[in-house]
This record gives sequence, structure tokens and C-alpha cells, in this order.
Amino acid sequence: QTDFEPGTFSHTIVDSHIYCGKGERGEWYQENIEKLREKMREASDREKYLDIKEWIEKEAPDEKEGEENFDHIPNLLKQLSREPRERPQMHLPEKSIDELEYKDFQLEAYDPYGGLEFSVAE
Repeated sequence: QTDFEPGTFSHTIVDSHIYCGKGERGEWYQENIEKLREKMREASDREKYLDIKEWIEKEAPDEKEGEENFDHIPNLLKQLSREPRERPQMHLPEKSIDELEYKDFQLEAYDPYGGLEFSVAE
């Protein structure tokens, strides 16, 4: 119908912003950036990322009320610690592309981890 050959889907992030919090929290990162980089370089397995997250949560000043999750680093470390799961499969009925409806798209074996919250500056 379209003369397109099926291909592989890929996703690329070309403009990513990672925030380190505001005020004292952001200043803490400035003062500890080399130590953080060293810990990241030394992380030899996924579990080490949780150790780094714990270190930040113990040592860095708390985020102020209303600024929760402005610091993206802890949740990014949690994401890095997660073991990749099997990819889900998308199934479609054998229909004309013009006949496909939303309900025709069936995603199977999707097993996501729980969501992570990231706030952004406005």
C-alpha cells in the first residue's frame, strides 16, 4: 500500500536537559562535581548507581518545598540501575492502512518499570 519496506524503529535524543536542582542543592553539585564524576567512572555494575544515588541523598541539601524533583540526577541514577526488560511486541491485523483504527494496535508483553518524576524549570 505504501511501498515502504518494514524497518527498525530507533529513537535518538538530540537535545537533553538534565537539571541538578536550585539554590543550595545546585551549589552542592558545583562543589562535588569531581567526586560525582569519579563515582560515575568507577560504577562497574548497575547496583553501583544506587550507591551513588544514596550518597547524593545523604550528602546533598534537601530540595526545598515546591522544588521537588528539580534535581534529575537521583532518578537518572535509578533509571541506570534498572535491568533492561524484554521488548514488547506490536501486533496489527492484516488490514489496509486506511482501515486501521486505534484499537487495532495491540501491544503485548509490555512490562514497564514504575515511572520516575522529573520537574523542569518554568
